[in-house]
Amino acid sequence: MNPLVSIIIPTYNRAHLISETLDSVLSQTYANWECIVVDDGSTDNSLNIIQQYCERDDRFKFFARPSNRNKGASCCRNIGLENTKGKYIQFLDSDDLLSFNKIEGQVNSLKEKSVKSVSTCRWGRFNSNDNLYLNFKYKYNSYKNFNFGIDLLISFGVYGEFFPSSVYLIPKEILKFSGKWDESLTNNDDGEFFTRVLLNSTGIVFTDLSSVFYREEKGVKIQKLSAFNDEKKCSSAIKSWKLIEIYIFENTGLKSTLYVENAKNYIFNSIKKNYKKLIKKNRSFFKNQIKSNSLFNRLKRK
Repeated sequence: MNPLVSIIIPTYNRAHLISETLDSVLSQTYANWECIVVDDGSTDNSLNIIQQYCERDDRFKFFARPSNRNKGASCCRNIGLENTKGKYIQFLDSDDLLSFNKIEGQVNSLKEKSVKSVSTCRWGRFNSNDNLYLNFKYKYNSYKNFNFGIDLLISFGVYGEFFPSSVYLIPKEILKFSGKWDESLTNNDDGEFFTRVLLNSTGIVFTDLSSVFYREEKGVKIQKLSAFNDEKKCSSAIKSWKLIEIYIFENTGLKSTLYVENAKNYIFNSIKKNYKKLIKKNRSFFKNQIKSNSLFNRLKRK
């Protein structure tokens, strides 16, 4: 029998979009799935829409975040994990879409592989006015197999690429070693989580038969946590990349990688004007960036 795949969707006020996401789950050619939708306290019509899908197909399951649990998508994903029964885990944002053969293609790619192998696939950005394939990433250098998870992270660093969460199909077995989502992070929680997953994997298996679509639409992800628009988010980003740097060193012995240095450069340039105290507080973390910036300023003065 085909293994059960658990699809976990955290949601908050997505009444205008979540039907598209759930329809993409319903359209899967792979039938043995459960879809766990965890609501983070929506105040719109999301719950009624989700309930309609639960009544339509009992593979959909709904959970509300208890009031005594942390607010946020990471907590909702952990609640989803606590209620999964599947062999494989698929994370999906409540405004993104899966291709009809996403699950089938990746489950097949993992057949006869190690129980700790992770599957990846193609992806692209879209908005409601786009053809889904308009901004598709056809020629990513990271679209290939890797013997170790660190090799994929190195590829991200060398080529300036990344994968959104929905690209991955993860054996639940890996989470025994990598752990759950860090609910203390409000920025780059996905990057921190998947770094742990990849470093605990025994291989990365790419399939070009599956695809995911990442929505980037004005008014929908304009408030996304990756923006450096307040000190808390900036601090969380720094914390997440400090952890990532530690994980990579402990797992591989590598003290520096382009994967981390590129992130440091981006954060440094994003906060150096408005959050100088954070840079001063994290001088050792930004030592290369501070040195480079000081040299640039000296040359500029000359």
